[in-house]
Amino acid sequence: MGAVVTLQYRESVVVDKRRIARIFRSMGAPCAEGSIITQVQALTSSLHRIDAHLKQDDLSELSEGAGKACKTAHSIGLLSLSTALGNLQQVSLDGDVTAIRAVWQRCCRVGDASLVELWQLPQLRM
Repeated sequence: MGAVVTLQYRESVVVDKRRIARIFRSMGAPCAEGSIITQVQALTSSLHRIDAHLKQDDLSELSEGAGKACKTAHSIGLLSLSTALGNLQQVSLDGDVTAIRAVWQRCCRVGDASLVELWQLPQLRM
């Protein structure tokens, strides 16, 4: 008999707290919070579109969508997610379907962990 191995992925994430603090200092708390929420909504919409394209095996829009999502994540300090999305953009340009699916799964894990960490920052009162 063989042994059954269960893999559990744990992603450590980096959220640039200094960048978020700068956003709050430059815009003021209410505007900064609104701006971050708007950008998170845009980011999640982009991620939903990427997921839909992958489910339909439509890789034509993937690189552009990943690039836009990468920039949005970076602008609000979600550095790990930005890096993962940049990797997704690169493998989609390379056309490696296996790598695309693996990197997308990593983007999902990193995205979840990044948003949890973002919402736990004391500046955000949601």
